[in-house]
Amino acid sequence: MNRWLISAILLGLVGLFIALKSVWSGFVFVALPFLILFCIYWVVLLILYYIDDYHKNFELGFKEYKAHVINILNVSLEEFEQNLELHIIKYKKSLRLDKFIDICKIAFFISLLFISIFVIFKL
Repeated sequence: MNRWLISAILLGLVGLFIALKSVWSGFVFVALPFLILFCIYWVVLLILYYIDDYHKNFELGFKEYKAHVINILNVSLEEFEQNLELHIIKYKKSLRLDKFIDICKIAFFISLLFISIFVIFKL
């Protein structure tokens, strides 16, 4: 909830100062730092979520995967434990698409951040 409120406030300020650009063109220089703060906020937030989801909660996710495989494929626990390395690899492969999407989100905000910084120094 707080992340959406912070994002709405920052984007609202960006929109307000961009709308006031017609009054004084210097408002662009006020809007860009709010856009930079928005990008930094989301980059940090997404990196923390990435670390939390794929590194800290790996064991919990793997337990859920294990239960899913045992229930769906009718595999016994002993058979699952015999091929544990294979199942860990399969679980990591199942996370690839989610990881790729999260990395693309981070890359988008980083590129927006660099473009904003470039625009500030170019103007």
